[in-house]
Amino acid sequence: MKNILIIFLTTCLFGVVNAQVNNRVIDTCTNILNPKDPKQIKHFPWRLPDWIWNNGQLNPYITEDQKAEEIKKIEILRKWNQESYPSADSLEDVIAHDLGSKFSLIDLSRQGKNYMNVGNGFNLSLLLDPAFEVDFSQTINKAASAFLEIALSERVLQEAFDSAILELTPKTEMYEIATTSHKQKYTKAYLNEIRWRIKPSSIEGFKQQIKNALSTENGDPALLIITSGNMPPWWGWSYLNYFYDPNQSLKRLAPPHNYIYIEFNTDSFSTNKSVAFWTSKIAHELLHNLGYLHPVYKCPHERDINNIGKNKAFIIAYERAIWKRAKELNLE
Repeated sequence: MKNILIIFLTTCLFGVVNAQVNNRVIDTCTNILNPKDPKQIKHFPWRLPDWIWNNGQLNPYITEDQKAEEIKKIEILRKWNQESYPSADSLEDVIAHDLGSKFSLIDLSRQGKNYMNVGNGFNLSLLLDPAFEVDFSQTINKAASAFLEIALSERVLQEAFDSAILELTPKTEMYEIATTSHKQKYTKAYLNEIRWRIKPSSIEGFKQQIKNALSTENGDPALLIITSGNMPPWWGWSYLNYFYDPNQSLKRLAPPHNYIYIEFNTDSFSTNKSVAFWTSKIAHELLHNLGYLHPVYKCPHERDINNIGKNKAFIIAYERAIWKRAKELNLE
């Protein structure tokens, strides 16, 4: 009865959003992210992060009363996550949808730094979390510019395709025994593997997918939002298929547009300040946004021993090809 009441209140108080399969699958380099941890929710929420809409710069589009309303819902969501309420995901979608309805793509892209690459047809606004240190921000800006230059390099694409396979390693277990019923069921890892992209069907198709993410039909800049976090051991995170999630679209003006959304670990910058390295990380997290999956790796060593030669997950193959090409640009 309690659960039914929660679902009813969610719908009545916060409206209805697109019904869909739960897409909250974090970058599968790690399974350490805990949705019940308030610090992690704050750093990398399933929506526009607070530092974008709650800083005063976008007041023409969102009133103080509207901010207060969203903050109230976010506080409810935090409690529901901590108590494992089944309607938490529905409320989270409502918050994402409501915030997206307050802004258009151009509203947010005006707040960022614009990068264009005429040769590849890219037009991108980079919106960086102000919490990043100056040196890290400068590196990310250089990395974003470099990525636009080499993202569609024929050599990069061919190398990535030639060294990528469809059979991912370590091999995913298909079944497990349910705790309560003791019946055989599919593992979460297996369900993720069959639901998301492993490798593009063709180079041309992949090129078009990248172009769609880094440009728009009407000429407005596409948007890349990078927020900050500090949760080791990995360099960054993203949500699988975030770019295509309808609740995340910015829809104040037609046509609605989605955006690329990633988080970088601020602690990692002290161990690797290379522009080429962070260019490859933008590539990696961008592909997660576009629905590309690799197996869950417990640590960098496990990732490396399972991605050797021509036996790589495509997302790893593309990342490494980008890194190799970026180092040749002498960007440091």
